Order: sequence, then C-alpha cells, then structure tokens
Amino acid sequence: SFCSSSRSEEANDDDKEGIKTLGLEKSKADVVYGVASQFLYKLRGHVVRGTREEVIVVTSSFIDVLDEIHRSLTSATSIFAESPSSRLVEHVLGNIIDLVSETISFQNGRLVHDGKIHRGDGEADRITASLQTLLGDSVFPKAGVKLQNQILNYMCSAWKANPSHLSFTSRLEKFFPSIVSPNSKGTSSHTGSTSGLNPALVLARNLLPHLPKKVASSTLIPALLSAAASSVQNIEDSDASVVLLHTIATTTWPTDDSGNDEEIDIDDSDVNALFSSEAAEFCPVIHPNIRRTLFEICLSNSMKIFSSNRNKSTPSSCEEALFRIGYASRCIPFLVCIECSNIDADSEDDDSGTETSKYTEDQLIRVFKWYGSILKNLDAVLTSRTETIDKNQDIYVTQSLLLESFSKSAIECHNRTFSSTILSSLKKALAKATSAASSLAFLHPKSLWAMRGAAAIVKALDIIDPGVKINDKSNEMFHTLAS
Repeated sequence: SFCSSSRSEEANDDDKEGIKTLGLEKSKADVVYGVASQFLYKLRGHVVRGTREEVIVVTSSFIDVLDEIHRSLTSATSIFAESPSSRLVEHVLGNIIDLVSETISFQNGRLVHDGKIHRGDGEADRITASLQTLLGDSVFPKAGVKLQNQILNYMCSAWKANPSHLSFTSRLEKFFPSIVSPNSKGTSSHTGSTSGLNPALVLARNLLPHLPKKVASSTLIPALLSAAASSVQNIEDSDASVVLLHTIATTTWPTDDSGNDEEIDIDDSDVNALFSSEAAEFCPVIHPNIRRTLFEICLSNSMKIFSSNRNKSTPSSCEEALFRIGYASRCIPFLVCIECSNIDADSEDDDSGTETSKYTEDQLIRVFKWYGSILKNLDAVLTSRTETIDKNQDIYVTQSLLLESFSKSAIECHNRTFSSTILSSLKKALAKATSAASSLAFLHPKSLWAMRGAAAIVKALDIIDPGVKINDKSNEMFHTLAS
C-alpha cells in the first residue's frame, strides 16, 4: 500500500492542482502509516505480555509482518533512489523507516534484547544492509532534512539496541564523515537550505553516549570534531559548532565501560558532574588545524563577547557574555585533554626531539592566560558599582564553573606535560584562581556553587602544589562557614 501510493504521483509541484493532489496523497499515506503503527504497537504488546501459547503464535505473525515491512522499505528505497525529487516518495519512505524504528526502540529495545525478533545474526545483518543503502550516495545526500533525521533516528535506534554487534561497526562507521560533513549536499531540490551541523548534532546526542566508548572514540568523535571545526566560517558566528563541541565534551558513559582511567583524570561518577574528559580518553590523533579552530571558538569568541558586552552594561548583554563563558568553560577541559593526548604525535611530526611541540605549548599557555584574564574580568564586574546583573547569582555561578574547569585542565596538564614553560604558566594561573576561590568562599559561604568552585581549587593545589593552602585565614574561614 505504501509503495503503490508513492508510485501514483504524477503532478507538477508548481501546479496548484498538483500541490492539492500531492497533499491528498500524503494524507492517504499518513492514514496508512497511522493504522500500521497502531496495529504494530498492539502486536508488540501481545508479544511481550501474552501467555506462552499466545506468544508463540503472535511472534510468528509479528515476524511475518516485520518481513513485509522490510520488503516495503527495500522497495521504497529503490524508488526514491530513482526519483529523489518526488516529495511523495520521500514522505512514504520516511513513514516506513519510522515503523521499523518504532519496532526496534519499543520499550527501550526490549524485543531486540529478548531475542523476540532475532533470527540469529540475520536480523542485524538485514538492518545494517538497509542502513548502508539509506546512508549511501543514492539516498542520504539527496534526502530532505526530515528524511535525513528519520534515517539517523533509525540508525541510532538500531545501533543502541545492538551496541556491540560487529555488523554495525564494520559496515556503518565508514559513513560518519560523510553524514556529519557540513560541506555535504544535505538537501534536495525541493527542500532548500538546511543547518549543516544538524546530522552531527543528532548523532552526538542520540548515538554517541550509547556506543561502546572505544568504538565512539575511534570513529564518531573524530568525525564530529572535524565537522564542528570545518563548519566555522566566522569565529563570531560559530554558535552551532560550540553547541556540538559542548555535546561531545560533556558526554559520559556507564562506569562499566570506562576503560583504563589512569592516563586521564576522570572523576565523573557524581551524577551532578559538569565536566568530563571521557570522550577524549581513546581518541586518535586529531589534526592540529581542527584543535586550533575548536580552541579559537571557545577562547577568542567568549573573550571578545565578554569585553564588548561588559562595556554595554545591559542585563541581556551581560547575561549572554556569562552564558558563553560558562559554555566555553565546560568545553575547555576536554580540549586540553585532547591537546595533551596529541603531544607525542606532534613531537614526532616536528622531528624536534622535544617532549612538547611548540604548537601545543603555545596553545596550552594561551588557555591558562584565558582563565586568568576571565577571572580578572569577573572580579572587575563584581567590584564595579553597576547593578545591571544579579551579582549574587550570575557572577559567582560563572566563577565557580571557571574554577572547576581550571582545576580539571590544570590537573590534566600537570599529569601529562613536562614543559617548564607550560607548568610556569599553569602555576601563575593557579595563583589567580586560588585568590578568586578564597574571595568567592568568603563572599558566598552559603552557596553550594561557591563551595564547589573552592573545593576544586583545593584539589588542584593538593596535586600541583602540595602544602599550599587556599588562604592563610583558616580561623576566619571556619567562622564564616559556620555562621
């Protein structure tokens, strides 16, 4: 029924009567989809809740229905590959894909996990084969935004239900670069322009946290980072790239898949953890140009916006500046970890014989100067007499985020670099952060945010400069916290 209705489109999209006919045909297809979706929902319910005898009968029927849906998917995909300009064909194909996705994701993949619809590895092979076609050059680049999202949702649902199945990794990982590339066509003749990073954001949010960490790190994360960097045409207009980078940088995995955490400081077991280096743990070498661009959109953009907006002295502009600084602060520890991971590779490329390449050294020094500069600017706003923002919340929350971000970055660099220049810059920034943390604790002793930021600096001091305390006013601090 789906495929027969898709073949009936003959009208010209520019003709009013053709548009009316197209709308009618799409409505018919939606009715068929709605009925099929409800029928499959009830059938799935019988499969998981029926008696033993009922399950045997219903499961057999359910598998037959699913086979028919897959045949329809194959047929509709072939038709679309031949007629990618047809809106009706694209609409019908999306509906069929949704039916398959609904079945796979039913009750968090219960049918797949329980083996109800499995026929050995044949089911996974059938799914990956259809995804290979959908993600190939004949379909995905020609699809509109909605169909692309439906294909990606299908892939995410199937892969999440089979995270360790070799068919998915061996057959699908090669498509990551083309899927997320902001330079790919990504539109068809009737869809118009689309957000270049939308597919990358879909995968970062819906697939990345569910893949085995080593699989994600070796294939998906490098492709996503490349997409975030290559889409930047203007540093001042890089919000989409920052959002994508933030999504990657804050991704965490279950503790049983955490791998070897000796090389990287991973302390994200707390459900309230705001910073993570997990996504960088098994990453391969990332090209210096990509790393440079990602640092640039965090450091330069937030600094420029903060300086300009601070001079405007309006509530909305100051709030925007603090928001961007907070966003950048959650990304930078991840980037620092990536940078430290690439030290050996860069040294080999430079043939310099040094332990830290000049590029990495300059980049990390710049990071610690950024921390010091932003903390200084925030102190200036706190001591000013303007009342354009809520000083009792916005500033100290941002300061706390910066202090915790700095602590993560500083500990990472201290543990993994041996450059005296980097360590000197780190300690200068640590002195400024220590002063800021002490002031913050005295000014807001009842604030959980303030205490969190101060505690992060105490941890950094214990590791980087043992014996040094956050201040020499322990009695005053005790009375302030106790009062």
